[in-house]
Amino acid sequence: MSTQVFTLNQICHEQRSSETSFALSEQQDASPGAIPVTYSPTIKLCEVLRHLVTALTRPYSLDEMLHTVAILATMALDVDLCVILLKDQARDYLRLYTSSPTLRDKNVLVRPISMEPDLWECLHSSSIHAQLPQLCPAELEQLNPLKNVQYKTLIPVPLIAGTEYIGLMNCYSSKTRLYSNEDQLLLCTIANQMALAIKHRQYIDEDVLAHKTLVNAFVTDLLAGQSGNEEALSRQACFLGFDLARPHVITLVELSYSEELPVSHQPARSSSGIAPREDRLLLYESAVQQLQQYIQEAYPGSLVDERDNLLICLLCQNDDCEIDQLTTRMDQLIQRVCHERHLHLYAGIGNPCHAMSDYQRGYAEAHEALELGKLLLQENGCSQFNALGAYRYIYRFAHADMLSDQYQEQVSAIVEYDQRKKTNLLDTLEMYLECGGHIAKASSQIDIHRNTLLQRLERLQKLCTIDLEELRHRLPLLIAIKIYRLRVYSTCRQLST
Repeated sequence: MSTQVFTLNQICHEQRSSETSFALSEQQDASPGAIPVTYSPTIKLCEVLRHLVTALTRPYSLDEMLHTVAILATMALDVDLCVILLKDQARDYLRLYTSSPTLRDKNVLVRPISMEPDLWECLHSSSIHAQLPQLCPAELEQLNPLKNVQYKTLIPVPLIAGTEYIGLMNCYSSKTRLYSNEDQLLLCTIANQMALAIKHRQYIDEDVLAHKTLVNAFVTDLLAGQSGNEEALSRQACFLGFDLARPHVITLVELSYSEELPVSHQPARSSSGIAPREDRLLLYESAVQQLQQYIQEAYPGSLVDERDNLLICLLCQNDDCEIDQLTTRMDQLIQRVCHERHLHLYAGIGNPCHAMSDYQRGYAEAHEALELGKLLLQENGCSQFNALGAYRYIYRFAHADMLSDQYQEQVSAIVEYDQRKKTNLLDTLEMYLECGGHIAKASSQIDIHRNTLLQRLERLQKLCTIDLEELRHRLPLLIAIKIYRLRVYSTCRQLST
């Protein structure tokens, strides 16, 4: 079967306008007072240079920085496609890192590039003289990672920091392109700055990765609760600047992608309608950074361990910490990030840990609060272990035991009536039972008149085969209602995922 061949028009032009608008708005948002730039097919390098410099100097992640630069490079050079390749240190290959427009889901065949030293030297020499390399067709093809894309012009721009080869920026055009000496000088200057910015970001990322590894190892050992390991843990904590002498509250925060994004925030989707994993990871990364910033501002000295879409937060507290205040504050933080980043966030909070031996218990509490909170909280938010009430006792039973008794039969009859008549008698009965059968208290909690509550109780009694006034029935009936709630919440959550 022959390989499908694409033109640049087929894979590029449909996305170029939206990506360009996004990149320019990002740069203008970052620079108040900057002169607005409108996309034009004849835009000059000097007109976009300021935006490229901004992209290189902002505290972007490497992915964000290079993707923004790729978008702006298509404008600066008036080309159809910009592909950035970075050197794989392990195998000495150049691999595609990002492109503008994106080549995802375009069926483009991409291969890694292995370059001869002589070709690198040729590119380096051209860069030193601030000129674009003059290469023969065979050499250009060696630098082309796209196996099934037709183009008229390929402009390879080396990314070199000092004498170290960082990568390559390939610019493709469906037309013949010629650039003046001034344009070539600007382009080579930009490429050199790109290489330095990439190298700097790689150093930062290496330091961040090393720190994350140390944090992960420390948190793993701390939560394991192994006796006889206290001295080693104290040394690890001291190295990380973590004060084990102060109390901490373990909080688990789980992030999940929200399908209900505004159009302006929707990441690109694949043909299956699912947002690509790379886009979800970018959302997670930005949310994690924001959460860490907020946590350090609110609780200086805290430690956050990132594990995929789960954060293990060791929140530093004062000796007189109020767990209710912490829960309220964390809930506000969660709601803020959810609103700004359009993710689902749930948090489970344990009780304060004062000694090393407490952390294993604190983690177990936070984990149970998180798992139950995801069921009971229909929206984003926090769940604290102490507030789980009877649910933590019946959580596992609700999922393990499917047998039905007389109390669950009463619940089923009431649920069927509520669904048929559009009433909420089950909610009324639950509150009545939680108030211990106290009419005045229950009517106040539900915010209805006493007589209205009595009328509802009469209807409930007609639906039930047991006497609701008998004390021996009240506790098991209340538990049966809560078991029903857990099963419904669990089913709804499974369907939503």
